[in-house]
Amino acid sequence: MYGQQLRDQLAHLAVYFNSLARPKIGRYVHQPALADADGVRAVPPPLVSPLIKGLAVAGTLLVAAGLLLATKKRRKKHYRAWYRDRPARPRPYRH
Repeated sequence: MYGQQLRDQLAHLAVYFNSLARPKIGRYVHQPALADADGVRAVPPPLVSPLIKGLAVAGTLLVAAGLLLATKKRRKKHYRAWYRDRPARPRPYRH
């Protein structure tokens, strides 16, 4: 591509850049990479994958549920009186 066709397509790209060339998802959506004659100067930080976020949330929920069950079992043991697990001592008969 060259000549008038190149100029026409570049003008079209300049007018419709946001709808044609701007990324919809990814690290460059809100902030572009910065470059000069020496090369790339700055790149936006990478985005965290939704899958990784979901796994982290699921892991946190599993740990919280495990801790809740462990403390529930522990609390359940404390409510039982110590003498209920032992047989009663025989008492002498009195009148």
